[in-house]
Amino acid sequence: MKELEMKILMMKRLMKRWMEKRVKKVSTGIIVFPDGTHQEFSDFTHRYSEVFMGKMFLCNSDFLLFGSTYTELKADEYLEIGQIYFALPKTWLNKKIESVEMQTLANRANLVMMKVKATIHISGYSAVTFTRSNPYYKM
Repeated sequence: MKELEMKILMMKRLMKRWMEKRVKKVSTGIIVFPDGTHQEFSDFTHRYSEVFMGKMFLCNSDFLLFGSTYTELKADEYLEIGQIYFALPKTWLNKKIESVEMQTLANRANLVMMKVKATIHISGYSAVTFTRSNPYYKM
C-alpha cells in the first residue's frame, strides 16, 4: 500500500512539473474524460456549469488526495488555465478516493499529457479550445 501511495505521489509531482513547463509555452488547461480522451481550453470564459451536462462532475486534480473524497467544482467556478481536471461519473461524488482509483487517474492523466505533448510538438505550440464535437460538452 505504501509503495502504491509513493508511486501516486511521484506521478502527481511529475504531472505538476510537466504542466508548469507547458503553461509557460501554451497556457491551456486540460480536462481528462473517463474514456481517456481529453479536451484543452485556452481562455478564462469557461465556467464549470457551461461545460457539462448533468451526468458528470469536474474535480480539480490538485484536490485529489488519497483518503479524501471526490469533490465537485462549484457551478459558477471558472476553469483555471494550466490546470488538469478530471470529468468523473456523478456516482463518484463524495466517495472516498481509493488507491487503485488514484493510480488509474494518474495513469490516464499521464497518457493524455503524452498525447498533448505530441500534438504540441507537431502543431508548433498552438492552443486549442473546446469543440462542440465532444459528447460531454453542453451545447
